[in-house]
Amino acid sequence: MQMIELKTVKARMESDWSDKVHTYNIDSLCVNLTNDSSLLLWRAGATRIPADQSTPTSYENFTQEALAAGESARQKSINLRSTLNKMYIESIKDLRHQATCVDVALAENVKLTQDCLQQLEKELLCCLNELASTEKLIEELRDSTKGLNNAMKLAQTRLDNRLNRPNVESCRDAVQFALIEEAKSLGEQTSAMLAELKRTEESQANLVKARGTLEHEIMVKRKTLYIDKERGQVLRSFFPSTTDLSGF
Repeated sequence: MQMIELKTVKARMESDWSDKVHTYNIDSLCVNLTNDSSLLLWRAGATRIPADQSTPTSYENFTQEALAAGESARQKSINLRSTLNKMYIESIKDLRHQATCVDVALAENVKLTQDCLQQLEKELLCCLNELASTEKLIEELRDSTKGLNNAMKLAQTRLDNRLNRPNVESCRDAVQFALIEEAKSLGEQTSAMLAELKRTEESQANLVKARGTLEHEIMVKRKTLYIDKERGQVLRSFFPSTTDLSGF
């Protein structure tokens, strides 16, 4: 709108200036005419007064209005440039302030991600150690179960062999009752051992699942850290300075 106003006033003043130059040339010619000039001719009707002819007052008013319109448009343009310059400076300050806030927030996020990554890695190490201990315990329980099975086989074999004693020799003596108690005790120990083995295997499965979750979270955090630190912060280090934003 300011450009349109300036162009309109410019066109008006150029037209007025052109008319005044033309008028000046005519009046200069008239001043230089004498009774002996070769350009003197009969001009019928030269003494008439055209209806659209201006008066000195209207002439002066028209000229003053044109000058006032030009000065007004010029002042508006100056004021607009001053206002735009202030707005531009404030915008640059806001951009730099926002960029600083983003850099601080990004640095804090990178630090938090690094701390979280370290905690996850420590947790993963503990999980791996616990998993190794659990696997070792499972092997020990299986070996113990195998030993109990062999002991049960021994007790059952002894009892079965003693059932083959002939006639009165097949006696319910203390040895037989001791073998029966031994077989019962071994059966209870085996059941308890198998239950413990099952619980340990379930714990192992949970640890394996937890390890997978931790490894996935570590991978995600490392990817996030790479994007924020190796790419985000590096790219933001090329953020235009105040001088660049000002166009210099």
